[in-house]
Amino acid sequence: MKKILYTIAFLLATGTIANAQTPVLQSQQEMADFIVLENQLLLFTRKQADGQYIYSERSQQDGSKVMQKETVLNAGTLNTVIGKNEAGTEVYVYQKNGRKQEVISFYRLKEGNFEKTGERRLPKLKNNSANLGLFLSADKNTLLIAAELGNTRGYDDLYASQWENNRWTKPQNLGPQVNTRQVEFAPFVADNTLYFARQQGEQSMIYSAPFEGNTVKGEAVKLDETVNSSSTYNAYYKKGENGQYRISAAAENSYAIYKIEKDNLLAFAEDPLSFADAVSGSQDPGTLRSDKTTEEEVELSGLVAHSQSPDDAYVLDSEEAAKSHMVTRQANGLTMHYTLNQVYMGGKQAQLLNTYLKALPNGATLTIKGFSDGFGPEPAKARVSRQRAQLLKAYIQQNFASKNLNITVDTVVREEVGQHFRIAEIRTVK
Repeated sequence: MKKILYTIAFLLATGTIANAQTPVLQSQQEMADFIVLENQLLLFTRKQADGQYIYSERSQQDGSKVMQKETVLNAGTLNTVIGKNEAGTEVYVYQKNGRKQEVISFYRLKEGNFEKTGERRLPKLKNNSANLGLFLSADKNTLLIAAELGNTRGYDDLYASQWENNRWTKPQNLGPQVNTRQVEFAPFVADNTLYFARQQGEQSMIYSAPFEGNTVKGEAVKLDETVNSSSTYNAYYKKGENGQYRISAAAENSYAIYKIEKDNLLAFAEDPLSFADAVSGSQDPGTLRSDKTTEEEVELSGLVAHSQSPDDAYVLDSEEAAKSHMVTRQANGLTMHYTLNQVYMGGKQAQLLNTYLKALPNGATLTIKGFSDGFGPEPAKARVSRQRAQLLKAYIQQNFASKNLNITVDTVVREEVGQHFRIAEIRTVK
């Protein structure tokens, strides 16, 4: 079967588009991956009867827009954009002309024109799927692949391959934190976060997971309605200095690239929030305990590393606790430990927090302080520290409202870099 790059033709569900979305490009023809370069130059992939080709949309001085097929970029019968450099002046393109003629070509954008600067062969893939999805990192060293390579967890999974010694390493499955029995595709990485789409029935939703050292570092979570329009097909999420974008298919022969005007992922209101999914993987944080786990089995004394005083809140006392990134207990509260970019609790962490909160007297006063370490861009660090504090506050207010706890929140971005600064502190105030 001829391999094609992912398109969104097979989804024809009717849906509604969320607020604060501006259609950048609308089309009655099937569109796949896209990218936004300098000066708002939009490149997108369009499926046609004889293959897949890259088109551009360029803004003119009079405000009009000109669309054209980019002949230089379309050296294959199947072509699609799969990445760009940090400056947005070089684009990476997948091109296929035959079964063994698959390359990644590099093109420099200069004065509005594309000039080829080099190419690499695609890694050897024994793909059992009719589809193939690719994303190449800005430094050209990490290739993310959506395919079915034999060790799939269901249908198409996400894999990673590294450019080492002038060749690609064998693609490695990214594991169960991302891959399920559903179809995962359209990978993209920004700010140490992996974004991807997951098809579920006739819908597709965009998820994110912390991604460090080319490894998934936490459970994938579905993005909110700011990104995922209900009852429709959402895919190819992109995030950068130019904003956030995605492709959506809302009806037959109705495809659009949307710009998400409101960056809801970087903004948090200070008033009480209500998050049904404050715990990763749980739609009901109030019913976390499984039938096989008793409260006695998760007592704080058995599963946390004890600090001697609040002053050593940043130090884990055992290697096991450091590996699990769970909870440290202080004399006057808890410290929640997170992996890079993680903002949601795991089930075990929530159980330990529940035990602590149940022992508090009604009307107690708590302070919650969210921390980020110094790794990454400033907006991402600020967002992570806010979300860690606000999600804990929302969880407590939602599940322990009867205790009438008084809660204040604060955030800190540390200059130091390290796992033990990626925390949230919960303290009782006497």
